[in-house]
Amino acid sequence: MNNFIIPQGLKPISIIFVLTLLSGTIFYNETIFMFLVIVTLILVFVYRQSNHIIIRNDLEILSISDGIIQAIDKQKTTTTVYIKVSIFNTHTLRAPIDGTITPISLRNGTNLNPNSFKSYKLNSMLEFKISNINFNLLSGICNSEIVPIEGSVIKGDSLGVFLDGIIKITFKNKDIKLNVNIGEKVKSGKTIIAFKNQG
Repeated sequence: MNNFIIPQGLKPISIIFVLTLLSGTIFYNETIFMFLVIVTLILVFVYRQSNHIIIRNDLEILSISDGIIQAIDKQKTTTTVYIKVSIFNTHTLRAPIDGTITPISLRNGTNLNPNSFKSYKLNSMLEFKISNINFNLLSGICNSEIVPIEGSVIKGDSLGVFLDGIIKITFKNKDIKLNVNIGEKVKSGKTIIAFKNQG
C-alpha cells in the first residue's frame, strides 16, 4: 500500500473505507454507500504517492513541491517565487537541496482562500529555512495540519505533506540564477527551480 499511498493518507483512507463497508453491508444505505465510495476514491487520489527521480547535481535547486508558479517577485537583493499547490497535485514536500532545516515560526490558524488578504493574517503558516533559502507555507482551504520540520536533510528527502495553499520561496540574488517562469508547472524533487552560483 505504501508504494501507492503516502503514509499520512493511510489513516483517513482506512476510516472512510471502513465506513463505506459498514454502510454497504450493515446499514444497507445505497446513497451513503455511493457517497463514501466517491470520498474514498478522492482520498486515494489526493494521497497518492509520487515517484519522481531525484536529481543529485549539487548546483541544482529543486522544487520543494508540485504546483504552478503563481508569481515571481524580484527585488534588489532577493527573489521570491510563489508556488500554488492545489488538491489535484501530488503533495509530498521534498528537500530541494542538502542542508539543515532551521524552523523560524509556526502559526496554527484557519484555512481561508490563500489568495485572500485575510489569509496572510489568519491562516495556518509555517516558516523555515534551509541554508540561505527561506520557505513560507501558507495553508489553503483543503489543507490538513501543518507539521513543523527540522533537522538535516538530503536533497529529495520527504519533508511531509502539504495538500493545498501557497509556498513562498525566497532566494538571495547573489546565490542563485532562477530557472522558472510564471505559469510554469513544477514537480517536487524533479523541476530545477534555480541554479546555485559558483564562487
